[in-house]
Amino acid sequence: MMNKENDHVTLYQDGLVLRLLNGLLKGCEYRLNAPVTLFVASDAAQAERRHEPPFLPPETIFIPHLQGGVNFEIVIDFVAPHKSALRVLVDGGISETPLVTNRVLTAGPQALVVRPAAAAWDDTILNFQEMPAPAMTTQRRRRGSMVLLSLMVLVGAGYLLQNYAIPGHEDAAALGKQLTGAQGKFHLLPGKDGSLYMLASSERDAALGRQSLVRHPTAAVKVVSCDDERRRVHEWLGRYYPWLGLHRIHIDDPSAPQLILSRQRAVLSPAERERLSAALLDILPYARQISFGHLDDDAVASDAENGLRQLAIGYARVDHPDSVTFVINGALEDGERQRIRRYLEAFKQRWSSNYVQFTVELRDDPIAGKSFSYGQQNFVKPNAGHWYFTPSSSH
Repeated sequence: MMNKENDHVTLYQDGLVLRLLNGLLKGCEYRLNAPVTLFVASDAAQAERRHEPPFLPPETIFIPHLQGGVNFEIVIDFVAPHKSALRVLVDGGISETPLVTNRVLTAGPQALVVRPAAAAWDDTILNFQEMPAPAMTTQRRRRGSMVLLSLMVLVGAGYLLQNYAIPGHEDAAALGKQLTGAQGKFHLLPGKDGSLYMLASSERDAALGRQSLVRHPTAAVKVVSCDDERRRVHEWLGRYYPWLGLHRIHIDDPSAPQLILSRQRAVLSPAERERLSAALLDILPYARQISFGHLDDDAVASDAENGLRQLAIGYARVDHPDSVTFVINGALEDGERQRIRRYLEAFKQRWSSNYVQFTVELRDDPIAGKSFSYGQQNFVKPNAGHWYFTPSSSH
């Protein structure tokens, strides 16, 4: 049994090949190497309506349909191939079917089949015949040929659907029009809870997005900033996984967040990683997959120390078994305190606070409020009956 599972894992290492068995692109094959690939189906009328694009997942393929279709995802689990699935996305919810290779699968009207890239098609697949449809009239056949020609030109330009609305999410099309000129500021992603999520790159952009929705109300759209989502995940992990050893979370691609863990302290078994991924997918409804990376603890500490050196302030580094504390000390002026505050806020945005910590020890200036100057003369009056001149005032 173990050898059979290992064979499956080996076969999946080179990815899968998907073949369309019907429709306008019958016989077309796609090499799939990503954990999740989204296939977006659209009829001719939808394909001809161009909009300011919502931001789709990086791995997105467009399939034209004369009569429309449904969107679906191919989910590949390279570690446990038996968990791979065909995920059909319909208005009523999501249905999953085990991704069995060399077996005909359906997503709405679309028939398809997959195989490991290192394997071959079965003869039954190569000889597959769809049930014949009623004969088309000459007019319908001519119209279908023209539509096919126009769609093939579109498909030939690339399979990534960066210029089309998401079928089943008319709100995305309307929202794309509203956000003209805002490319790069927003990611528009369908959520597993039925809502459409607008993720902004900053809180300022999120505010602009909310204002746009107020002016042009759009149903079931939730606006959040990536910074807020990062903080929310950090707080959640700190509450339920304080031992995790998290350094940071990347949400540059909100559909596939990545956790960066400590290479020295984070130890997750495959089962724990799977449970954590499932929990994060529950609290991030727009995410389709969770990935993990590792980083040395010393890289985070070095980043903190380099920042303090650039501020040119006094500090002491205290190393602990599972953390590092930087003690900022000295008589700090108001301007220095402001620079330190801004630096600590920026550092907290970049990194989780569970490994590097900061404390500030302020020292009073003994001559604060007691120094005076008159022309070129500088002097200090420590009490009512005593004065002394500073060295810079001596002539």
